[in-house]
Amino acid sequence: MLIIAIPKSCSTSLLKTLGRLHGLPADQIDIPSDNSPGDYRLLSEIHYDQAELDDSLVCLLTSDCRFYKQHILPTANNRRRLQGLPTVVLLRQPDQIVLSYRRAVKAGMAQCAEKGPGRVHALMHGCRTEAEWLRRAREIGLLGELERFYTGWVEAEGERLIFHYDDLLQRPGAVVNRIEDYFALPHSVDVSLSRDRYSRSAWQNLRRRAKRTPVVGRLTSQLVRIARASMH
Repeated sequence: MLIIAIPKSCSTSLLKTLGRLHGLPADQIDIPSDNSPGDYRLLSEIHYDQAELDDSLVCLLTSDCRFYKQHILPTANNRRRLQGLPTVVLLRQPDQIVLSYRRAVKAGMAQCAEKGPGRVHALMHGCRTEAEWLRRAREIGLLGELERFYTGWVEAEGERLIFHYDDLLQRPGAVVNRIEDYFALPHSVDVSLSRDRYSRSAWQNLRRRAKRTPVVGRLTSQLVRIARASMH
């Protein structure tokens, strides 16, 4: 069961929530970068799963015994291969994704990754304000790639269920139940999203607890800065 997610859309949280509720494996797999589409060069440099699908990958990702979440690009090949197969698409406004990358870099994650925030940090070197980030993202083509990701899946032919980031945060139970209907799974009640890589409050609470325990605080301060990078 496949969730196609634009980056920074709370998709890991949704993935882990569905896996927990239904007792099924919930994964994201890396795809070799030598199969990355050239017209999404920057996104392919930032994320590990930007690639053209083949028959074996489609069979794996759409199996009904586990959940997968991938940043699958809406190339002609990918849209053709997934046309007619049930998929969920999770989207977010491109400018908000750029600002989420900015928060990741400010949180310190850029210091420990060649891809992800590390690559974003290199692309945005010298930018400080939100306006500067958005302007640079437009100039280098990153914002354009995110916009093509967004519109490509909205306009693609074939069967799919589309949600937006705000829908998921504001009405998680309703979103999860619609996905369950779509994949013919039993309804869940009292749905709460997993805190995997989305909740600011979770890391703020950890920071407060660490301050009350100096040794723990010293050991966890870097972890807090890094892990907060993936939130929103």
